[in-house]
Amino acid sequence: MTTVTFNTLAFSERLKASGVPESQAKEHAMALSDAFEAKDLATKQDIKIAIAELETSLIKWVVGTGLAIVGIMFALLRFMPPS
Repeated sequence: MTTVTFNTLAFSERLKASGVPESQAKEHAMALSDAFEAKDLATKQDIKIAIAELETSLIKWVVGTGLAIVGIMFALLRFMPPS
């Protein structure tokens, strides 16, 4: 996982400079810092791996479903009485 560097003091000072009360600015900074420190953030590589796995799974399902449909059609044609 990747770590995001976040300067809570600079963020808080910028909020205070724009008119946000000091206590509220500190809470915003801490909340954003906590969000950046989350351990379950996905990286680009994680997303690429997940997409590759989903594509493989989808291809298997499409091919399997296609073969099942063809098999059912052949079975129906075989057991249909001749016209």
